[in-house]
Amino acid sequence: IDAGHGGHDNGCSGDNSHVTEAELNLIVAKKLAKYLQDFGFKVVLTRENGDSLNSPFAENRKKDDMSKRAEIINNNNCDMVVSIHMNYYPDTTVHGAQSFYAKDNERSMNLARCVQTQLNNQLQPENLKNSQLGDYYLLNVVDIPTTIVECGFLSNPTEEMLLQDLDYQTT
Repeated sequence: IDAGHGGHDNGCSGDNSHVTEAELNLIVAKKLAKYLQDFGFKVVLTRENGDSLNSPFAENRKKDDMSKRAEIINNNNCDMVVSIHMNYYPDTTVHGAQSFYAKDNERSMNLARCVQTQLNNQLQPENLKNSQLGDYYLLNVVDIPTTIVECGFLSNPTEEMLLQDLDYQTT
């Protein structure tokens, strides 16, 4: 489980609460890890605290951080990867969780579709979004089934509040 962002890279933040994406990603990732561990799955977290993974001497901190995430994934014989994120869009009415998958990777697409179905059924029955093709670093450099999950929009006031709700995070 990859908790996106961290350290110098907070990602987006809520307009009202100013909660950071990096903070929420880590909370949700840890909850998902515990849930899966309770069912007997071996879980590897790419980060377990607020720090980024880059070297303090890296010329490009973001690139180094992402490279370290891919290294953790590739070195741990993972069966699948779920990368947790929060979304942001200038139009505050845009809402809904969404999953993304890698181009030309059917297993990634199937994973993203399964995740999207559960997001829609369990979390947001009114959400009509489908999983989408995504051009993101982790999707492009990891060969195992990988999905990036945007849990909701911090730019949408209702979702901003929901994404901070402990019960909603656990659903």
